[in-house]
Amino acid sequence: MRYLFCVVPSDAVPDLSAWRGDGAPLRAVTTDGMAGIVGEVDDARFDPEALARLTADVAALAPYARAHQEVVQFVFERATAVVPMSFGSVHRSDDDAARTLEAERGRVTTLLRRFRGMQEWGLRIARRRARVAVDAAVPGAGKAYLAGRRRELRGELGADASAAADELDRRLAATSVARRVLDEDAGDLALRVAYLVPLERAGDLKRAVLESGEGLESVGLAAELSGPWPPYSFAGGVS
Repeated sequence: MRYLFCVVPSDAVPDLSAWRGDGAPLRAVTTDGMAGIVGEVDDARFDPEALARLTADVAALAPYARAHQEVVQFVFERATAVVPMSFGSVHRSDDDAARTLEAERGRVTTLLRRFRGMQEWGLRIARRRARVAVDAAVPGAGKAYLAGRRRELRGELGADASAAADELDRRLAATSVARRVLDEDAGDLALRVAYLVPLERAGDLKRAVLESGEGLESVGLAAELSGPWPPYSFAGGVS
């Protein structure tokens, strides 16, 4: 069976020969300006029933999803533009994979143009654990600490903390061409955002996060930047 990992421009297919992981050897299935990157996978592991079982078992799915992401990352690091395909895009033949590309041609070609020279970066802003000394000998100290912790988890940050998080988000948004909020106000998490960033602006993005570190820490927050990644968050569920 053929597994369709991602799509690149047909006139800029990277050298795929170095890939030695799942799906090797990778190759390109070309149609109408697009090149789908495909690999061979075992029929028994990727038939419809096996995939249905996987999607119902997160632990079993994890190594498959990781293998998918590793291939897309490999291609992304060598291509001018990459559109990741959704997990489980399995086909009986190269012709079947090409037909899938044709069915998605309008959207995929638009994304290829949009993603040329772009990277996805992720920002995670989290509440730091309270640094309150608890004296067990003081009556009610434990209850007071837990009450404060519950307030943190409910997102009851001060205005200065919210302003600091918003300011960093604005700075990163200014370096990007698109922004997508992935999650916010969940447990310790204050905000998780993805940014679509031109390659030449990645340095500005990293510098903004570094410069914000001390200010965020002073208001009880910490920021973590990750990337560069293929633009998963902006691919719109291409199948």
